[in-house]
Amino acid sequence: MKVAVIDTGIDLNHPLLRGRIDTVGAWDYVGGDATPQEELPVTGVKKYGHGTAVSGVVLQIAPNAEILPLRVLNPAGRGPMSRVLQAVDRAVASGARVINLSLGSDTDSAALNAMISAAIAKGVVVVNSSGNSGTEGMVYPAQNLTTGKFTVNSGLLGIGSVDMKGMKSFFSTYSTAMSLTAPGEKVVTSYPDSRLAYASGTSFAAPAVSGAVALAMSTGAADLRPATIAANLRLTATPSTDATYKSKMGQGVLNVGSFVSRYR
Repeated sequence: MKVAVIDTGIDLNHPLLRGRIDTVGAWDYVGGDATPQEELPVTGVKKYGHGTAVSGVVLQIAPNAEILPLRVLNPAGRGPMSRVLQAVDRAVASGARVINLSLGSDTDSAALNAMISAAIAKGVVVVNSSGNSGTEGMVYPAQNLTTGKFTVNSGLLGIGSVDMKGMKSFFSTYSTAMSLTAPGEKVVTSYPDSRLAYASGTSFAAPAVSGAVALAMSTGAADLRPATIAANLRLTATPSTDATYKSKMGQGVLNVGSFVSRYR
């Protein structure tokens, strides 16, 4: 299954990623070429390695998935919405069945909502990290699960982060409309220059869900509609043990085994 990682690019030569990258569909909307290689900022680390780390999480859950890297964010982790729109369109056209958006905006975008709706209509699941402000309310597009523009089982998923004990990560946003959570603290994953790193943030919880969706889709089950997948993810999640935030962290924590078993 092909998973589009719309992000800061990827280390195309990382030994843990090499051979699992769609180099034909890949594109760099920052540099305007077909080589979406991560770039080190002029000063500081900023978001260097973000897309590489996200891709590594996907492949830890779904080792045989194919990553479609689409670079829309500069090394500071910023980029115009127009690039995201182009990337979503290219992801669908290139055959991605899952789109991972470990990024977000404080403002809603009607154009992005339309693109996501079109992607879902073609059988694509869209996974969005919820945000790292630690406050109530998710970033867009996930926030539209709250506004009602997307229903809870629409195929757009808003993913928060928990620690290894299942408690809300201090940085994770929360919402009554959140889909579910996944571990997002000190996740060991790939990092540029053939290294490994600890990564923390809802950005690294979301790709665990993307990987699980890719696994389910790879079974070739009869019903792989985004709505069904979204429902099954929620139904099979391990109930939250966080008494404070339980009602605002979705249906619980991603349970890959229970989820995928529904498709065997």
